[in-house]
Amino acid sequence: MLDSGVRHEQDSALFKAPRRTARL
Repeated sequence: MLDSGVRHEQDSALFKAPRRTARL
């Protein structure tokens, strides 16, 4: 359940700040 929410938030972050997620 939480995985789904986290995945959705990460997806949005990738679109908003791909550089931040790229570091991860």
